[in-house]
Amino acid sequence: MILIISDRDDGSTSDVIKWIKYFKKDFIRVNENSIVSIEKMIIDDSHEVVLKVDGSLVFLSKITSVWYRRGRIFFSEELSLETKNNKELLFSAFNEMNVVRDFIYSLTKFKKSINNAHNGSINKLYALFMAIESGLTIPSSLITSNKKELSEFQLANNEIITKPIHESPIINSLPTFNIYTENVTPEDIEKLPENYFMSLFQKKINKKYELRIFYLHGEFYSMAIFSQSDDQTSVDFRKYKGNKPNRKTPYRLPKEIEEKIKLFMSKVDLNCGSIDMVVTNEKDYVFLEVNPVGQFNMVSYPCNYNIEKDIACYLQ
Repeated sequence: MILIISDRDDGSTSDVIKWIKYFKKDFIRVNENSIVSIEKMIIDDSHEVVLKVDGSLVFLSKITSVWYRRGRIFFSEELSLETKNNKELLFSAFNEMNVVRDFIYSLTKFKKSINNAHNGSINKLYALFMAIESGLTIPSSLITSNKKELSEFQLANNEIITKPIHESPIINSLPTFNIYTENVTPEDIEKLPENYFMSLFQKKINKKYELRIFYLHGEFYSMAIFSQSDDQTSVDFRKYKGNKPNRKTPYRLPKEIEEKIKLFMSKVDLNCGSIDMVVTNEKDYVFLEVNPVGQFNMVSYPCNYNIEKDIACYLQ
């Protein structure tokens, strides 16, 4: 039995499940809207954990592999607690459930697995630090809330950009907008107050092309994106145009870079993830970030990698 923890709207999960069904393997998909309760949880010499998921019993001992895609296990008790007003009791009850949920996640680590809920998100700054420790090149980076420090950083690096420290959010105000990677000019800095909210700035890398690399247990599925040909996507590829997409092509990484990425993924305890890199005109490879739950169909389909099938094969 394969356990998949995901979001109900994640199409990539559904694409993998089509292959799992093709291979005639049993699976259970737990989404954030699945109704999950603890049927029993025995911790002794013959320990057993039994969950009820949307009315079906799931014995953890019968789970052979686990794919943590994204999302979380959501207990049915959490729905009933949302109507309660006592903050102290709510805090205690949610702590109880968090311990149980965390225990279930911990047990899945002993199965054949693709990632885990414990590493479903990775600190971007820690990733940059560990990339350096793994021998990878990163952009010179600064976090500051001080105008003078930022001015000095800009002078030292000439062209700089800013990007979110966490994930790129969608701001649902009127009008709705996304926060992308953006250029920062001396004129922008001049408009800032002496102190502002802490922000991440990096040396702008003048790239020849971008790389999107899907990594799965030591295997690489790499794609080059020629985003420099369009001013709209030259700083941030995610500003792509549907009617005029960037050219994309399969790409083979140098063995030296592959080995450094393997070391990096080991250091940050990930066996799967989507990695962003750029290649400069001088043919330097620069690491930007890794997303453990990033989309992989954007690499799989253009390059005919059939990643969905490979994930299903691994989970068998």
